[in-house]
Amino acid sequence: PQSGLPTPLALRSASELHKMKLVCTMLAMSACHAVSERPISKVLHLLEDMKKQLEAEAKKDEETYHNLACWCETNDKAKTEAIKVANSRITDLVAATQENAAYAAELEVEIKQHYKEVDQGKMALGEARANRERSADEWYGTEKDLVQSIAALKNAIQLLSKQNGGSALLHISKMVKFVIDRRSTPLAGLSDEQHASLTQFLQQPASAGSYNSQSGEIYGILTSMLEEMQKDLEEGRAKESNDGQDYEQLKSTKSAENDAGKKAIATKKQELAQTEEKLENAKEDLEDTRAALAANTKFLSDLKLRCQST
Repeated sequence: PQSGLPTPLALRSASELHKMKLVCTMLAMSACHAVSERPISKVLHLLEDMKKQLEAEAKKDEETYHNLACWCETNDKAKTEAIKVANSRITDLVAATQENAAYAAELEVEIKQHYKEVDQGKMALGEARANRERSADEWYGTEKDLVQSIAALKNAIQLLSKQNGGSALLHISKMVKFVIDRRSTPLAGLSDEQHASLTQFLQQPASAGSYNSQSGEIYGILTSMLEEMQKDLEEGRAKESNDGQDYEQLKSTKSAENDAGKKAIATKKQELAQTEEKLENAKEDLEDTRAALAANTKFLSDLKLRCQST
């Protein structure tokens, strides 16, 4: 430990003081023996013991001093290397913190954009569904009118081709009026003359008798109207079929886009969580590394002061 060994100066002072005390003790003992007995062998024996004890103390001091010098050198190298590693790691951690913070911000922007796109896709699909349902409802009514009008015109044309009697003429007139009242009747395709002839025909009383001179013209007008409505029915059904296919394609595309968006959101949320975890770990590691650097820097400074006399 840092405070476990004395400084070299303190070590040497304590050793010299101990030696002086030992010499004084030996001299005092020698004097006592000289007074009582004064044999030369006793003196020599005491001096020899003192020499051995002094030599042992000197050896112990040398070992302690050597250990202290080794401790200073070892810790100086270790702490210097630790400071170098810490500085390098701090540089890396700062870069990692900035990188993870930037990437987390980028992921948050991307997630918001995906949410926006998914919401827009749902809205677009909802509008397309509403438009499709409205268009289908309108076509259902139009198709029903056309089918009924075509059936009525066919009956009128068939009756007109067989006879011109009053009862038949009345029936034909009712059917033609039914057709004209339908919203899908293509009267806009008739010329002014045809429109006038048709109006005159419908205004004829049932008791007017036979209209052979006019029936051929009316037959042609009704046939033209029939062909026009059959064409409208065919084209309308084709358009309705195409509109249905277009909607299904749009629905499939938007559904796939929404699914992809939701998947991207889930993936990026998970990635964001991992990035934020890395960011927090890097911040904690950076804080710990800076604390360790400060501690090692202070320890090395104190070490150099303690060991400067070695």
